[in-house]
Amino acid sequence: MLASPNTVQAATEPNNGLRDGLADPIKVFPIVWYDGRIVQADDVDIHVMTHALHLGTSVFDGIRGYRVGGELRIFRLRDHLHRFRASAEVYGMKLPLDPDEMAAEVMDLCRRIGPPDCYIRPIAWYGYGPLGLVPWTSAPIHLMVLVMPLADFFGREALGEQSGLRLTVSPWRKTPSRSLPSWVKCGGHYTNSVLASSQACREGFDEALMLNDRGDVAEASCENLFLVKDGRLITNDRDADILPGITRNTVLEIAEEIGIPTLIRSISLNDVRAADEVFLTGTAAEVAPVDSVDEMVFASSRAGSVTRSLADAYSSVVRGIHLKAHWSEAC
Repeated sequence: MLASPNTVQAATEPNNGLRDGLADPIKVFPIVWYDGRIVQADDVDIHVMTHALHLGTSVFDGIRGYRVGGELRIFRLRDHLHRFRASAEVYGMKLPLDPDEMAAEVMDLCRRIGPPDCYIRPIAWYGYGPLGLVPWTSAPIHLMVLVMPLADFFGREALGEQSGLRLTVSPWRKTPSRSLPSWVKCGGHYTNSVLASSQACREGFDEALMLNDRGDVAEASCENLFLVKDGRLITNDRDADILPGITRNTVLEIAEEIGIPTLIRSISLNDVRAADEVFLTGTAAEVAPVDSVDEMVFASSRAGSVTRSLADAYSSVVRGIHLKAHWSEAC
């Protein structure tokens, strides 16, 4: 029997160190939406010959929900689901639900769980079939939505008295989009990010900064990069082999509304060295200030004034308080 809203408790496996702030990253609420039904997570069987397991043919997205009073507010749900469908289409996956139909299922699942602040993960993959390189001819497509608790992604109160993030330039280059499209959130693509982030963490850093194959800055392993120089906000775009993030887009729109000038262009390491402030953006990371990149320590560390203004506004937007309040959908 499914639990009623506000009574479903997350599973209690311990944190495995994937990210200290991803509130027990393997802790998932015990019910999921799977192939058209809400089922117990423990009852989902993945066949040993699942194509995605062997060849990385899964696509996914990440969506945040914020508990505001008695409501869960899901941020830019349909934008995420449209991106999810676009990722699936690149790999020939014909999803059984359109974004609006899927949004209804996501919201129903969240109402049944009644989670606190959470992270919502839709994922689709090619299942049991021949291990050829053209899975859409024979392998079935599975679709699932799961929900997990989410606190501060990096395990620190980055905008409070604690220091910001410590980055290192990764020796692993960002995969060129002409090889693997950077705007597609495919499981197999993220092995590139796993290599960079894992090495950075082994060396005592919080995150990796990745360069593209031209030697310019691309992004962090799973976040976009922003610089602040002389009061102006600077970031790069798809030409730099980035994933043009929804949080990135949100921050750019907030900056326009509150009067912060912006410039979109390629970014070099010299630009990073000369910056007054540096921060990362992502659905899980939100707006996360950066203190240093290797030996580069920024004068306005611990969240400079522009970073703080954008972070405060972003926190209000995702909770539906003001500015782009319509982006935050009550569940």
